[in-house]
Amino acid sequence: MTYERLSGFGLLPEDRTILADGPDADDPDAVTETTAHGESRRLCRVTCRSGWRRASSIWVWRLVFARKRRSSHQVYDNLDSGRLVTSWLQILQEGASVGVRVVLTGDRSLLVGRVSTLLPDKLMLRMTDRGDYSNVGLGRHSLPDVIPAGRAFRADGSTETQIALLASDPVGTAQVAALETIREQTTARWADLPLFARPPRVDILPSSFDISKTGTLMPIPIKDTELPVAVGGDTLCLRTLDALEHGPALLITGTRRTGRSTALKTMAFYALAKGWNVVIITPKVSPLRDLAPSNRVQHYQADVKEETIKTALAKIRGKKRRSIVLVDDVDTVRPDTRLSAALDEHANAISDTGSVIAAAGVSADLASTWGGIIGVMRKAGSGFILAPKSNTEALVFGARLQPSEYSITFPPGGGFLVRAGEVERAQILFPDAMPSLDTFSRSESMLV
Repeated sequence: MTYERLSGFGLLPEDRTILADGPDADDPDAVTETTAHGESRRLCRVTCRSGWRRASSIWVWRLVFARKRRSSHQVYDNLDSGRLVTSWLQILQEGASVGVRVVLTGDRSLLVGRVSTLLPDKLMLRMTDRGDYSNVGLGRHSLPDVIPAGRAFRADGSTETQIALLASDPVGTAQVAALETIREQTTARWADLPLFARPPRVDILPSSFDISKTGTLMPIPIKDTELPVAVGGDTLCLRTLDALEHGPALLITGTRRTGRSTALKTMAFYALAKGWNVVIITPKVSPLRDLAPSNRVQHYQADVKEETIKTALAKIRGKKRRSIVLVDDVDTVRPDTRLSAALDEHANAISDTGSVIAAAGVSADLASTWGGIIGVMRKAGSGFILAPKSNTEALVFGARLQPSEYSITFPPGGGFLVRAGEVERAQILFPDAMPSLDTFSRSESMLV
């Protein structure tokens, strides 16, 4: 994540975590992005897990850059009762043992307080008050009359140093151009290095992502029973729901126009690409009705008798192909109806078969219902929470969200992927094109 003068870091072949004081630093959403999407539990996991690990004969280090520490502290200290700040103080104190090195810049406030004791190696550039140099063991009379730009004094031995430039021209554009050259050289030098041996990236979660762009993501193994539904992760890649591991019932929750029907449509597209049969049940008007009926796609709307749907579900269970049943606006299906009973029976019958039933509904209505097919969906504890506004929406899955995770503004399709009660920030895939079967064959052959 980069802002302003730190933008040149984005040119390097592998991303690293950069905390910058940008134009939106006081916005919780911007804070979330600059700290590995604002999940403090992930922040500790990313830095401590990936900072120091062996890849062949290569020791991998994690560098964390932060500027303007004083103003950043004032903003982040208000998030989750200062939990984020506490996590970073712990990283400063213990990160060196796992290969985490923090480069922190700021004004004279860095010279006092707890942070100063956690950073024993200090490099002091030109200061307005020459008396500040006493913090690196230099008195006023020990300093040269003129301190040029880039001249610094190191606390260890009061060594006089000069900051190096990447190019002879000190102009910012020339330095960025030199960084681009370094990127090209290092990319070519380490082109054959396998993905698992490279430093992990910390990508920015996009506000929208089309299925047609999935070929640009890092390939991951995808099982026959898995359906991609979103993108997410520290290194941006597909996020899936497994019919065997997370099914047989998957639930999509959210308010109007948050992307519930889009999520179901994405699952339908991938199911068709895998050769599954698709049954669509829409009690109300839904974008799912745009999918053209065929020998593998069946539509049932509100005017169809419930017995007809029950017979169709029993028939599809008798086929050898895997299947997915999609129910939009499931919150309108009352627990005491025959449709709910038929869906409940189908969910129990397809358990451990690799088939799945996925439904979408309004969070508030689902939270107050435990019977029928809705109760079965809630007990499964897997699916997607779209644009949550409170922790109540996570409780539908038996999960929990921190206040900083639901107090931000989500783009359409933004929310949290829930797999067996575990929550992860993700972005729903937009079905702009039918996914290619080549995506699955390539992904299944990759070792990550």
